[in-house]
Amino acid sequence: MNVLCLRNNFTGGYHAFKTFYDEILDGFEKLGVNVFVADSVTEAMKFYETESIDFSLNIGKYFFFLNDIPLYDVFKIVNYEWIIDNPLKYNADTKSIYNRLIMIDSEFLSIDGFYRSDYMVLPLGGPHFEYNEVKRKNAVLVPWRIKSLSDLTIKIEESPFPNEILDFIHNYDYDSSYISFFNQYLNECKSIKDRVLFFRLTNDYIRADKRIRMVNAIHDYPVVIVTDEHCKEIIGDNVSYLPTGDFLTTLDLQRQYRYVLNSNPNYYMSLHERVTHAIANGAVVVTDENALLTDINFPLRIKQSNLGALDELIHYADQNFVQLLNKQRNCVFEYRMENTLKKIIMNCHELQV
Repeated sequence: MNVLCLRNNFTGGYHAFKTFYDEILDGFEKLGVNVFVADSVTEAMKFYETESIDFSLNIGKYFFFLNDIPLYDVFKIVNYEWIIDNPLKYNADTKSIYNRLIMIDSEFLSIDGFYRSDYMVLPLGGPHFEYNEVKRKNAVLVPWRIKSLSDLTIKIEESPFPNEILDFIHNYDYDSSYISFFNQYLNECKSIKDRVLFFRLTNDYIRADKRIRMVNAIHDYPVVIVTDEHCKEIIGDNVSYLPTGDFLTTLDLQRQYRYVLNSNPNYYMSLHERVTHAIANGAVVVTDENALLTDINFPLRIKQSNLGALDELIHYADQNFVQLLNKQRNCVFEYRMENTLKKIIMNCHELQV
């Protein structure tokens, strides 16, 4: 089998995309698949014309066009576009029969316009586990920035529908599915004409609020946040900051701390790469709960409505570190990159029959 991997200059948050592509290439290599890598339209066309490509694969936005026509339509060869965030953030092609979206959360298929029977649902695969027996700092690493709620509130007030957004936030249960509530709310509230803007503002606020609540609920352990922006609503004396680096810097920090805090960015049926990478790097993950983590019985998950027990949960992890790390690794083993890529290959074979 020959696969064309379509990279691009869009690096993603913290330049993470380069690492993701490297892990995909490593996964294909472990499966014995021939992979050709294109960083430009010219390179991609050369491989399409000279190699027998079975399918192409890209992460996030698709950038490979000839005279405004995507190359999968030019050559009539299937492309898998791995949407590694909410599809409302992307202007993905849902019309072409040659472009198959891969969603990271099954609930995303329920968003109007983003369901097709040949689409797939796969969280971004994780890397191989590293046994890293080093002395780690007994602190909680927070490897994401936290936006200020006061700044986000100003954006909400300046929007075309501030009352609706505030009503949405007030009535949303943080332990429930954001997408289900989003779909229901938009179906009932016909005055909202710009669903993408409504999504961005509600999602940004709820995501930030979840993160702030989790950090402020930790009192017994040092908390280290990797960000260049200090959030006004973080109030603990136990909180310190490290400057934001690139994605590789973040992965290196995960090897230095015992605990990595994860707050799911309103994914309800998905596994964030922050979880798989932290575990692969030998850290124990403490995370808020979602339906997928519940389904796989992931240890050290906590409901947003029960954050008062977060210190107690970390104390438990302190006393059972190795046991819990091994349990977490077993829980996410299925989501290693080569296992995920196998499912894409099988899907391609099935749809060719």
